[in-house]
Order: sequence, then structure tokens, then C-alpha cells
Amino acid sequence: MLGAWGWIVCEKGCPGLTAETGASFPRYTAPMRLIVPHLFPPDRLRDAAAAGLRLPALETLRARGRMQAGAPRSLEAVLGELFGLGVHGDIALAPSLLKGAGMEPGDAWWVRVDRVHLQVRRDSLVPIMGPTLQVQRMEAAALRASLVQHFGPAFSLVGTPEEDWYWRRSAPLALDMAPPSVAAGRAVAPQRGGAVFEWQKLVNEVQMLLHDHPVNLARDAAGQPAINSLWAWGEGRWTAPRGGAAAVYAGHPLARQLARGLGAACAAQPAHWDRLLPQSAVIVLDALLEPGQYDDAWAWRAALLDLERDWLVPLLRARRSFSLEDPQSGGTLHWRPSMAWRVWRRPVPLAHPAVPPLSPAPVSPEDEFGNRR
Repeated sequence: MLGAWGWIVCEKGCPGLTAETGASFPRYTAPMRLIVPHLFPPDRLRDAAAAGLRLPALETLRARGRMQAGAPRSLEAVLGELFGLGVHGDIALAPSLLKGAGMEPGDAWWVRVDRVHLQVRRDSLVPIMGPTLQVQRMEAAALRASLVQHFGPAFSLVGTPEEDWYWRRSAPLALDMAPPSVAAGRAVAPQRGGAVFEWQKLVNEVQMLLHDHPVNLARDAAGQPAINSLWAWGEGRWTAPRGGAAAVYAGHPLARQLARGLGAACAAQPAHWDRLLPQSAVIVLDALLEPGQYDDAWAWRAALLDLERDWLVPLLRARRSFSLEDPQSGGTLHWRPSMAWRVWRRPVPLAHPAVPPLSPAPVSPEDEFGNRR
């Protein structure tokens, strides 16, 4: 269940939706949720990308809708909640992702270990990871083989068929490291946690081993960034899901793998809004995620124009109630069709200083969709 949002219903079936568990869909409707990481970016990115940019639908929504601020969250935490792992802080996704890759986690502790390129900047180290790094499966397999040969049982690194890496442990590492959606493109913060010195010692040795590895020598010759470090996150033991959203649409690989591991229903992300989508759908739109992580103003601008054309304009024309949620900023924009009549709230360009900031919503006897509490 999604807290106040409730369950999702598809009385006539959801296009493209499959439920590997075969669970029935509860009969309860909730407003459509669009989860869009980096929709409300910091000023530095907005100012760089929004000059001369006109987005009539988004401008109307920001001017006349109801903006609400909350605590920033990672996309991984939101996905864990959607698929039934609860809402508690750092969600232990590693064993569920491992299960989604077709492997059994058992009773061990598991840590997801991602390959990264630590980029040296003037006063910080910034991890580049995920699709941006463009690591081929054969490269990853060769690197893992070298690490396993070097460390042996001291670093029980397990690879999935897709060469995602997981560290099997008999005891928790208890390391406080942010998941990729938060860590990528941001300066590395001082590491904390129970076994921080163990991890730092291991990573130092890994970095020396990777420095002149044949894979990195080849990548350097091809003008690609070296894989020079590791990033650990998502530690935990296998926990059965407690029930989540019945219908989620997502294209992010992490979402699809997590849904498989937890036996949850997850359909492919639609290319655009379609009236056949249930009013209560939860849709994860991640096109802004990578540009937002790396402050790529032009890519963020292009993705935002696509979002405007494919989702926001048709949703406004269809007079639908929905919310736009940016977990990275903690901001949520609530919309219902009657808000269009707030004509005294004039839309302004995104780059205009009058664009309303995110602010906590006032206490009201009505919820964000006009229903009495």
C-alpha cells in the first residue's frame, strides 16, 4: 500500500502490465503519480538550461498547482517503497536486486558493488557511474576475475549474468554510502559507518590493482574513462515484500530488476500519456535523471521539452488529476482540473525569478485534490 495514495485498480486491465505473482488487484483508485527525478533542479542547473525556454503546460502547473516540499529521497528509496520494502530511510535493495537477476540471496548479507570512475576535480572527487560509464560486459567480467583472484575469500564478489556485482558477507558492513541516483556526479562525502576502515583499506588496494589493469589501459587508449574504484550501497539481507503498488510503469533497469526480485507488477514505461492508462497509474519517468546528476544543461533541457510534449500537455488537455513528484528535491506538485481556473496566478517562464520556490504546504481541511480530510 502507498500510504495516503492507496492501491491502484485496473478494472479492464492495464496495457502491457504483467504480475509475476498473479496477485489480484484491489479495488481502490488514487490520482495518477508521475515520479520525475530532477524535475525541480537546483538553481544552478535551471539557470543554465532554462534561458529562452517556454513550457506552457509546466508553467501553468507551477503557477496554479499546489507545490509541496518534503524531505529529499533517492530514486532507489522510492522504488523500494513502490515494490513493498517500506519507507524507512536507506532501503536494503541489494538482496532483492540479486534475486531479480535470477540468483538466490539466502541468509547472507549482500552489498551492491558498482564500478565507478572517480573524477578528480579542483577540491573534490566525483564518481561517474552507471550507463554514463559505458562498461561492456566482457570488461566487467575481466575486472571481476582479477579481483576474485587477488582477494580470494576476503572479498567474495559475485557477478550476475549481466555482470552486476554483489559482495556476499557473513556480517553487516554497516557502511553509510548513498545509492547511485544520489551519489553520481556529486562530490564524495566523508564515509561513515561501522566498517568504514575495512572498506577504505579494501578500496585502496582495489584502486592500485585497477590502475594499470589491461581493461583500463585499453579504455584509456580508446579515450574512455578508467574504471578506477568501487561504490558500495544497498546492504541488507533478504526481506519478503509487504505489499506494494499494484501497477507501476517504469523503464529504469533498476526498477525492472527490483520488481522481478520482489515478484511485483511492473510494466514498460509508456512513451507518452495514453488515455488507456489507468487514472491511478504510478509512472516513473527517468529521462531527466542522468542530465540532472551530471548537470548537463542541454540534455536536461531537451528531456524537459519531451516531457512537456508527451505528458504534461496531453494530461492538461484531458483534465486529469495527478501529481508530479521529484524525489531528488523532495518537491511535489499536485494538480486537479479545477486549478486551471486560478487565472490570477499568471504563468511565467521557468527562468523567471518569480517562479515560485518549493515551500511547505499550509495546513488545510482539504487534501491536495480538494477532498475533505
